[in-house]
Amino acid sequence: MQERINRVKQERKLKGLRWADLAKDLPISGEGIRIAFYRNSVDPLYLDKIEETIGLKKSTQKEENIKEGQRFEEIVAEKVIEKIQPILDELVKSNFELKMKLEKIENELKRK
Repeated sequence: MQERINRVKQERKLKGLRWADLAKDLPISGEGIRIAFYRNSVDPLYLDKIEETIGLKKSTQKEENIKEGQRFEEIVAEKVIEKIQPILDELVKSNFELKMKLEKIENELKRK
């Protein structure tokens, strides 16, 4: 892992990239990434992503599943919506049916 960290440090300097550039799609600041690299305690997931960004490693993710430039939070939100939307639709339908039944009962009570 130490060797990978050193390669990233060297490549970053050669390509003239800032730490903020490498942290662009990560939930951490450029300063946080810089500190992690100089302490040699980079999370393996961050290291993988940064190596992909620099070009030291090919992406392991299927490109058709991830839209270009899309952040992790947006992907998660889309997946949650996909799972919750059918449930919400069913709840709205049930709520409408209950309101109709309640209205019918209220109308019958008013007649009596």
